[in-house]
Amino acid sequence: MNKKLKKNRILKIFVTCFMIGVLIALIYFKNISKDNLKYIINNIKNSDFILSINNNNLIDHLKLISISSLFSLILIGLPIFIGILISEGFNIFIRILFMYKTYKIKGIIYSLIYLLINNGLYIIILYFILNKIIKIVSYLFKYKLKNEPINYNKIYIYLKKIIYLIIINFIYDYLLYLYGNNLLNILKKII
Repeated sequence: MNKKLKKNRILKIFVTCFMIGVLIALIYFKNISKDNLKYIINNIKNSDFILSINNNNLIDHLKLISISSLFSLILIGLPIFIGILISEGFNIFIRILFMYKTYKIKGIIYSLIYLLINNGLYIIILYFILNKIIKIVSYLFKYKLKNEPINYNKIYIYLKKIIYLIIINFIYDYLLYLYGNNLLNILKKII
């Protein structure tokens, strides 16, 4: 299979996982009782919890990516990673829906800017890590099912690339931890 076809397949998997998360978020949002929705909207208006950088991202992202990448070596990393992608789709879309319900169009604009700052690079890194995990898992499947020899050098290279991506994401999350809320406060004044 040529590289372009493989990349298109990985992109389709990535987008499909996100869209499943979006669909689950939409179903969840539609089924929230009016009392719970009022409670959530009041919490959003009375606090900045949905508008501030989540300081737990620093550790959460690191744990999620690292665990799923390591588990790819025993073939369960791919399902774990797909779960991560679905949950990211859910989290992003539910946040947009709540912000729209609370602040209408202004809420969508702000949440899109917020998500771009808070999750933009993380989502791109997830795509590249998915690519590497699929390659590792496919090598291991060939070994298990077809008794082909494992190219340990290739797996090592993919793991090394995943580690670089994890480090880049960690640095970005750390910078967000230090400066993200300041940036969002400036954007709140503009919007």
